Amino acid sequence: MTHSSTFNAAACHVSPIYFDLDATIDKTCDLIAEAARNGAKIVAFPEAHICAFPVWSGVRAPVENHDFFVRMVKSAVTIDHPAIDRVRRAAGSTTSWSPSVSTRRPRSVWAASGTPIC
Repeated sequence: MTHSSTFNAAACHVSPIYFDLDATIDKTCDLIAEAARNGAKIVAFPEAHICAFPVWSGVRAPVENHDFFVRMVKSAVTIDHPAIDRVRRAAGSTTSWSPSVSTRRPRSVWAASGTPIC
């Protein structure tokens, strides 16, 4: 006998608020709340939703991108950053979210996507 279970998922195909971590976190928390109100048990976001995917690197010459990358680094987070804690609290115990953040390391920033962390 085969058992299967179902659940509702929300795929948020949205952009961040570029270079504004607080506004992006507010938007993310609002979307998680909306998804939860509609019965979602997991909420997924685009690659590097928090703090942004560097789309400019594909459309501008590298010499013109330095200021954008500086701003991106300033809005990048560590996985234990208080902004990420806000998202965890928004998800609460009823909804999981799939992180997709640009994480900060001592000398670099890299995009990390992964399994639900809440």
